[in-house]
Amino acid sequence: MLAGLGVSGVITSAVATATNATCDVEVSYSRGFKIETITNPGVCDWTAPAGVSQIDAQLVGGGGGGAYSAAAGGGGGGGQYVRLNSASVTPGTSYQVEVGAGGAGGAGSSSQGNPGADGSDSSFVGVTAFGGEGGKVGTATGNPLGAGGAASKSATVNFGTAVPQASWAGGTAQSVVGTTNISPTCPNTRLGGGGAGSGAVGSSTGVGGAGFVSNFNFQNVTYGGGGGGHRESSSTYNTAATGGAGGGGAGGHALATLPQPGTDGLGGGGGARGGQCGAAGLGSASTHGGAAGGSGQAAIRYYSPEVLSTPTAVGLQSRVELQWTKSQDIFATGYRIVWSTTQSDLADGSLSSRTPITVSSKDTNFYSHTTLTNGLTYYYRVATAFTNTANQTIISSYSDVFSASPAMTRTDVFSVTRNTQYFTVPQGVSWIEVESRGAGAHSTNGGYGTGGTVKALVPVIP
Repeated sequence: MLAGLGVSGVITSAVATATNATCDVEVSYSRGFKIETITNPGVCDWTAPAGVSQIDAQLVGGGGGGAYSAAAGGGGGGGQYVRLNSASVTPGTSYQVEVGAGGAGGAGSSSQGNPGADGSDSSFVGVTAFGGEGGKVGTATGNPLGAGGAASKSATVNFGTAVPQASWAGGTAQSVVGTTNISPTCPNTRLGGGGAGSGAVGSSTGVGGAGFVSNFNFQNVTYGGGGGGHRESSSTYNTAATGGAGGGGAGGHALATLPQPGTDGLGGGGGARGGQCGAAGLGSASTHGGAAGGSGQAAIRYYSPEVLSTPTAVGLQSRVELQWTKSQDIFATGYRIVWSTTQSDLADGSLSSRTPITVSSKDTNFYSHTTLTNGLTYYYRVATAFTNTANQTIISSYSDVFSASPAMTRTDVFSVTRNTQYFTVPQGVSWIEVESRGAGAHSTNGGYGTGGTVKALVPVIP
C-alpha cells in the first residue's frame, strides 16, 4: 500500500476483482481531459475505458466529526489529500474504488463529553488517503475543554512529492481570562481547538486549519479543511469559529449557535459543540452534539477530449439552422463546423482539406448557414475548440455527420391579442424555428415587439 509516500514515475496497479456495483460518476472536462469524480461513500468498481492505459487520480479521505463537550469541544480534522500521477491501467479491466465517509459528530450528553469519530479512508489502485481524526474532548475535571482533531495519519502527497509535514496538529484548547459577555457569565472564556486541515494546523482560537489546494481539474480547489472548535461567547469571541478553507464546518458558539457539518466530497472536518460556562450550558447543549465530517472523494483523470453528441440541423428556406449541446470543457473557447454537399468530403481522412466555420464563443451553441440551395442536402460535423495545458488551441474530434436540406417554408406570425393563441403543427413537420419578441420597457400599449428577442429550434409532433 502507498499512503502518504512520495510517489513518482509510473505505478503498476493491482487489478481488483469486479464484484462491486459500478461507480456512480460525475463527468466533467477540462483542457481535453475527462474527469470522473466519485463522492458517494462506499466501495464500487471503476472500469478503464477502451484505449485508456494511463490515468491520474486524486483521493480525499473523509473528514473527522466534531466533538461534543460541556464547555468547548474540538473540531474534526480534515481528510488527507493524495495525488497520484501516471498510474498504469488495462483497458476493460475493473478496479476497486473506496470513498471514505465523514466521521459522526460526538453525541450530546450531560457527561464531560464525547469525541467525534474518525473519517473513513479513501483508496484506489493501492493508494490510500486517510480519514481525518475526530475532534477531541479534554479530561480535566471541571474544565472540559477539547483539542482539535489531527488532520490525517500521514503526510499529504502532491505530484509525487510529500509535503514536509508528517501530520498537521489540531489546535490546543484554551481558557482565556476575561468575563463572558452573555448570561450565564463566568470569569474565563473557553475555546475548543480548531481541527487541523490537510494543509495547515488548527488554531487555538477554534478556527479550523486550511485544507490543501489542488489544481487537478486545472482550477484551484481546496480539500480537507478542519472543523471549527466550539467557542464560549465573550466580547472578543462573539462569533463562531470558522471552519478551514476546503469544506471545514464552523464550530458552535455559546448556547444558540449550532456547529456545521463538513462539506461532502471535500473531506471537511465537522464543527464542534459545547455550551456556555460549562455546566450551565448542558441543558441546551446536550440536545445537539458535534457535527459530522464531510465525505471524501476519488477522482480519475485521463486525456479524452469531449466529442459533441447529437447535433441538430433543420432545413428552412435557403438556409440550415444548426444547434448542439454546449461543451462541458471548462477551457472551451468555441466551436468549429465543417460542411459539404458531398458526405464523403467529411470523412476523417478528408477533414484537413475543409475550411472550418469558426464560432468564437463557448456559449454560442448554434449557427445559421445561409444563402443555400433549396432541395440540396448539406452535411455537417462540429467540434469543440479548447486550450490545452500549454495554452494552445486544440480542436477535439468532430461529431458524427448530420445533415439537412433547405426547403420552402411557411411563416406564421402571431400579433398581439392579449389572449392565448395556438399553432397546429402540419403533417411531416418535426422541427420548427420559433422567434419571440417581448414588449418594450416603460410602455403600456405601443411597445409590443420592441423588447428582447429569443430564438430556438424546437422539436414538435404533427
